[in-house]
Amino acid sequence: MKKSNIYLGVVLLLALVVRLWNVVSFDLYSDSSLYSFRSLGLFDYIGGGQTTPIQWFGSIPAWASLSFHDAPPLVFWIQHFFFVIFGDTTFAARIPFVLVGVVATYFLYKWLFKVSNERVAIISSLIFALMSYSVWAGRVGYLEGITLCFVVICCYFLNLFLKEPTKHKYLYFMSIFLGLSLLTKYTAIFLFPVIFFSLLIYRKEVFQKEIKLHFKPWLISLFLLIMVLAPVIIYNCMVYSFRGHFDAALSSMLGIKADDFSTLASRSMSITWNKLFAPLITISQVLSLPFFILFIISLLGAIIKLVRKKLDKANVISLLGILSLTVMFIITGSEVRFLPIFIPFVAVLVGNFIYNFIIYLNRYKIIKVISIIVITCVLSFEIFYSINTNIVRNPKGAPGIFYSETRFYDRGWNSLENYLKLNIFPKDINISNINSLEDLNIGANEIKGRQVVFCDDRVDWFAYSWYIQKYRFYYKLPIFPVSMLLKDKDAFSSNISQLNKAGAGGYVFIYAKSDLVMSSGISERASLAIDSFATGMEKGKIGYEDIMNYQGETAFRVFKIK
Repeated sequence: MKKSNIYLGVVLLLALVVRLWNVVSFDLYSDSSLYSFRSLGLFDYIGGGQTTPIQWFGSIPAWASLSFHDAPPLVFWIQHFFFVIFGDTTFAARIPFVLVGVVATYFLYKWLFKVSNERVAIISSLIFALMSYSVWAGRVGYLEGITLCFVVICCYFLNLFLKEPTKHKYLYFMSIFLGLSLLTKYTAIFLFPVIFFSLLIYRKEVFQKEIKLHFKPWLISLFLLIMVLAPVIIYNCMVYSFRGHFDAALSSMLGIKADDFSTLASRSMSITWNKLFAPLITISQVLSLPFFILFIISLLGAIIKLVRKKLDKANVISLLGILSLTVMFIITGSEVRFLPIFIPFVAVLVGNFIYNFIIYLNRYKIIKVISIIVITCVLSFEIFYSINTNIVRNPKGAPGIFYSETRFYDRGWNSLENYLKLNIFPKDINISNINSLEDLNIGANEIKGRQVVFCDDRVDWFAYSWYIQKYRFYYKLPIFPVSMLLKDKDAFSSNISQLNKAGAGGYVFIYAKSDLVMSSGISERASLAIDSFATGMEKGKIGYEDIMNYQGETAFRVFKIK
C-alpha cells in the first residue's frame, strides 16, 4: 500500500472520530431541531410566524412535496433517508453530517493532490478534518454542513476542468455538484463568480472561442444544472403563482416581503460599515486565537503571491471563494451558522502557507526548526480547542480562549426523551403520513388508554419541535400545552372531564425547572400560573421524576397522575 493512501486513511479516520465521538451526548437545538423534525416525515411545518402550503391550502398539493418553504430540499431528503434506516434518534439526525464531513475531507485531499502536491493535500485535509469550526459544522446539523461538501466536490471538478478543458465530463460533473450545492442552500450561489473568474483567469479561450466552437457541452452542462434544480424551480414557480412570492429563503435574498413569512420581515440586505469585517469577526469566534492568526497570515501571504503571480489554482480558487463569500455575507449577514462554507478555503490557504513557508526556510535551518515547533504548537492547540469545544461535555478553561462559546450542550432534552420513551409513550406506535390539517387533530381514538401529556409552554420552541412535538404530529400521541388547563377557573375541570370521557389512561405534566431549557414567549402571568400549578402538585405529593442535565441540575420535573 502506498504511503499516501495510509496518510489519507489516517486523516479520514481522524475526521470520522472527532465528528462521531460523543455525538449523541448533546441535545439538538436551534434550527437543527426544526430541520430534523421536518425531515423525519418530510412534512413542511414549523409555525412561529412562518406559514407553509399545508396552512395555505388545508392540504399538501403534490408540487409542495418538491421542496420546503424556507430552504431547498436536499438536506431534508438526506436526513429522511437516515431516519428510515436508524429511526427517529439523535444519532440518525446527526450521522449524515458526520459522514458528509468525512467525504468532504476526502475530496479536499483529492483536489489538492491533483493541483498541488501530496504534502499540501495531507496538511490541508488534516486541518480541515480537525479544525474546530469544521468539526462543529460536521456535528451540529445545519444545512451548511452538507453544502460545504458539495462545494468542495464542485471545486474539485472545476480544477480538473481547468487542467483538462477538452474533457467535458469534468464540466458536466461541476454543473451537477454546483446544482447539488444550491439544492442544499442558496448561499452556494457564491460559486458562480468563483467559476466565472477562474475560467477568465486560466481559460480565457473559453469565452473567446471555446463556447462558439464547442457549444454543445456547455448547453449540456446548463441542462444538467437546470435538471438538478428542477424541484426548487417548479416549487417556486407554483408558490409565486398562488402566493405572489417565492420561498422564504429566496424571497429574503431578493428583498421580497411576504406576510406568509412575517417573522422574516425584519431581515434586510444592505451594506453598512459595521458589516464590512463581520465575516472575519465571526470566524475568529469559532477558531482558537493562534490558529486564526495563522489563517490571517496565510490569507495575506496568498494575496501577496497573487499580486506577484506566483499562486497555484487551488489558492486562487480559495481566494476567489473567500472574496465571493465575504461580499455575500457582508450584504446578507454573518451569523456563525451561515459561514461554515468558508472552511474548505481556510484549510487550503493555511495548508499551502505552511508547506511553502517550511520549504522557503530550508536555507535557514535553525529558523526552520523553530518555525516547525511554533506551527506544531498552533495546530496542536487548535486540536485541543476543537475537542474542548465540540466533544467535551464540561470544557476546561476560559470560554473564548480554550473553547468557543459556539458549542454543544447537554441540557437534558435527550434524557427527557429517553425517559418518555421508556415510561410514558406506548411502544407499538408508527409514524403516520400527514397530508392535511385534519391529520393533525387528536381525537378520542388517540386518547383512549394512553397517558395524556401536558408540557410546560415555556420550553425552548426549537428543541420542543424535535423532542416533543414530533410525537404529537407523527405518532398521534395526546400531547398538549399545559396552558389549556390554566386558561381560567373552569378550564381545568372541563378539559380533564372531556379527557376522562375519552378514556385517558393517566396524566403527565412536564415541568421546566431549568432556565437553560426555557425561552421567552409567554406572559409573566401565564408563567406564574405554570409555576403555581407545579407547586400545587408538589404540595399534593404527586409523584414525579427529575430529569438531570450535564451539570447535575434538574432540567425537567415529570409529574405522573394515574
